[in-house]
Amino acid sequence: MIVMHNIVAADMGNRLELSKREVYYLAETECYYVCKDQNLEYVYEDVVKAINPDDVITIEGCPACVVRETLASLKPKTYMVITPSGSFIEFYIYGNTIYEVISEEGEKPLISVTSYRIDKISERVEELRMQALITVEDAENLLKWAKREET
Repeated sequence: MIVMHNIVAADMGNRLELSKREVYYLAETECYYVCKDQNLEYVYEDVVKAINPDDVITIEGCPACVVRETLASLKPKTYMVITPSGSFIEFYIYGNTIYEVISEEGEKPLISVTSYRIDKISERVEELRMQALITVEDAENLLKWAKREET
């Protein structure tokens, strides 16, 4: 088990598991500014889908904040890219899953998390490159990093 703040996340052999209590705790403390008007039952459902994806999944708002805070607490392998617009994309590897966290500053800060199995990274990096969110050089470096850090 891994202790984060006052909650515990179970490492289930390359899978991350969070209880409702843990998700609610993060939503009410670390992510309150994003989650204050959210139905926590829906937040929990989105978090569960995102932390162990079968396919590429993107979540925003409160559930994304909860996943980001969970990952930050666990201190997994991380790679960061600055987009041409000045936003940050943080890539986390936890087990066999990549979590891509995009944070955009502004009047209403936006947080989104896209998660997918590590074997889909080439496809996803190509999508990001085609959307001009990362450069060709960033794409190459990200793929090298993922290959090196893969467990």
